[in-house]
Amino acid sequence: MDKQCSCGAKAMTNFTAILSAQRSRHPSTEGKNDSARLVEALSQSRLHYWTLGDDVASTSRRTLIGVAPYSTYDLKLLEALNELSLDPISERIDIFDVLACHSQEDFEKYISAIGKVYQTPVVGIWQNGKLVQRDSGHNARQLLRIATVILSPTVILSAARSRPAGECKPKNLCVSSPKPQFTEGIRRFTES
Repeated sequence: MDKQCSCGAKAMTNFTAILSAQRSRHPSTEGKNDSARLVEALSQSRLHYWTLGDDVASTSRRTLIGVAPYSTYDLKLLEALNELSLDPISERIDIFDVLACHSQEDFEKYISAIGKVYQTPVVGIWQNGKLVQRDSGHNARQLLRIATVILSPTVILSAARSRPAGECKPKNLCVSSPKPQFTEGIRRFTES
């Protein structure tokens, strides 16, 4: 179990341990178990579990990310996001479980105008209460990579198969070659 350090910040949470827990033979039961383990892991992290009906935090920047609790890539993404040093007054990362979405319309309830969702993660970014960016799948990972460079230059997120540095996706948002101090974070995330 993760513990809080004396400064009040929560220690690293091993989200991928969700997948190493006792597995059921029944997929429907296992999905519920994975969801419960995700909620438990989030409660021990700097990230926040969010579901429809919960209050929306009044921060200047809010990122809502839908993840699949059975996806190694999504769980590694949560581990990397949990390492970010965020200002809790102005920045917040909320996480929702995509298993709560039973149709494409359900994703719209979390992030309006998200369109068709074929892959996770599902990402929406609000700035001062206004939804300014949204995407899913690989493009959402790239969006998070760019957003986290802006939020915290200590950790850069990269998809398992990232585009070459400098290639723009989404349009008008470019990431140049990583600086030497970022190389370790990129290597650690892409090799695991």
